[in-house]
Amino acid sequence: MACVATRQYRKEETGFAKVSNGVVTEFIEKPLVKMPNFECTGIYVIHGKIIDLIKAKFRTKKNVNLSFDILQGLSKKGLVSAFDIKDTPWLDVESPAILERNDTVVKKILKQMGHKA
Repeated sequence: MACVATRQYRKEETGFAKVSNGVVTEFIEKPLVKMPNFECTGIYVIHGKIIDLIKAKFRTKKNVNLSFDILQGLSKKGLVSAFDIKDTPWLDVESPAILERNDTVVKKILKQMGHKA
């Protein structure tokens, strides 16, 4: 009924420091981190029946969270699959500031899409 794009590795936005007894022993610049669970990217491919479910179940509810209100129940029935995007660049764009901070990633994604950045 649905497929969710997921990833298990993410490049941290900030660097880290190894500290021993209050002394920095090493700096680690924006490492690639394996997450204990797959992260949902917010990219969904859904069957039209899900739209019908939303309309039928949530006529009076103003805000519907697709993941928790709809897909959670379907996942327990084995009706939601995952597509691992692996190391494909992906960016959760919550604000223009995130785009600006990640200009290099944005340009890489646009280039992969065939656009001249």
